Amino acid sequence: MASSPPSDTMSETWDSNEEYGSDASSNVGPLLESDIDENEVVLHRLELEDLKAKILQAKDRLKEEISHLEWTKSETSRAKGGLAYFTRQLTKVSMDLGSVRAEIWVARQDYSKAMKDLGHVRGEVQEEKDLLEYVRAETQTRRQELGYVDVQVRLAKSDLLRAATDCPSCSVALVTKAYGKEAESGQQHPRSTSQLQTTTVQDNADRASEEQPVSTAGSPQDRTHEPMQLVPEAESPADRRRYQHWRDPVVLFAGLCGVWHMYCLVYAGRWADGFIAALLMLGYVVV
Repeated sequence: MASSPPSDTMSETWDSNEEYGSDASSNVGPLLESDIDENEVVLHRLELEDLKAKILQAKDRLKEEISHLEWTKSETSRAKGGLAYFTRQLTKVSMDLGSVRAEIWVARQDYSKAMKDLGHVRGEVQEEKDLLEYVRAETQTRRQELGYVDVQVRLAKSDLLRAATDCPSCSVALVTKAYGKEAESGQQHPRSTSQLQTTTVQDNADRASEEQPVSTAGSPQDRTHEPMQLVPEAESPADRRRYQHWRDPVVLFAGLCGVWHMYCLVYAGRWADGFIAALLMLGYVVV
């Protein structure tokens, strides 16, 4: 750009030489030196230096842009790697989510089945409760009937003793019927004639007190009073022997053998020891 004005001047000089002919060639040097301005040359040189500085600045900026571009490429590659990693993690999480959903579905199925089973169990429990209430009602009815029968037996005994008092000649037969084999065997019954009279008065009083709640109802089921509590019988020697049987060392050892037998068979898997323990248990039980 700085050399364009001199080229224009040279072209004008070349045209003037053509215009003046070959003789004008000797005057080219003086014409060029006269047409070039020193200030213009300095100005073009300054512009050239300015252009060189701008070119250098542009090169520096280009280097910076290239380095920035390289950094951007590296960051882009790192971002791609991170994206790939997160994509894999997302795929894994999606698979885990699918498995969790499947487990949730299975758990819901199990829960629904458990609720159905619970409903069946509740129904069975309700049936058992109803059966228990029915058994309790039947038990209460039987107790009332037993109390009614016990009252009737006492009244019959009282009537029998009163009849024996009224008829001394037939008292032995009546007492025999009332008290069983004691009179038949010839043993003297603890109740004499005077005692029979006293007992008759007492039984009549008991009868009067017992007839009041009984006569108010038509049947044993319609009575509202509490049933009579039967006095438990005395414990017999056989019962005492049966209770003491469980404290026998032999039975205790047999029980320990049975426990060892179950442990060997169920938990330890020792069939031989379990068989030996079973034989010992059976032997001690038989003995």
